[in-house]
This record gives sequence, structure tokens and C-alpha cells, in this order.
Amino acid sequence: MEMVEGKGRAKDLGKMEFESLGKTVGLLLRMTRPIWNTGRVVILDSGFCVLSGIVELAKRGLHSGALIKKRQYSGRSGS
Repeated sequence: MEMVEGKGRAKDLGKMEFESLGKTVGLLLRMTRPIWNTGRVVILDSGFCVLSGIVELAKRGLHSGALIKKRQYSGRSGS
């Protein structure tokens, strides 16, 4: 579990680990740390389906699968 802090986070607390990789990727890496280098598969929700996050997991010995929601875009109205 990770506490979510607002924009009022005290500056003296420092930066969160992996923050330089982005909020989503940083959270993903912090949450999966206990199973790094185990070769396990992490199933990701579409909110975590970020290519750089999947690459970072692979670098740390994890495989991942993601649920990707298909969005249909059409130039025609009424479709």
C-alpha cells in the first residue's frame, strides 16, 4: 500500500523513488520491488499500461501483460 499525497507534500521529504521515470512507472516499480528478478508475470490494468513501465519491469526480471481497452475512432458522425 502506498499513501497518496497531495500537491502540498513537504519539500524536505525529498523526491519519491523512481519519480524521474514518471508517476505511473514510479508507482509500478515501487509496488513490484518485492518480486523483482523472480521471472513472475505481472498483470496490469489499462491505467498501468505504459510502455516505459513494461520495459522497466523487464529490466528488473519481471514479465507483464496488460489489459488494453480498445477505443474506436471514426470520422463519420453517428458511427
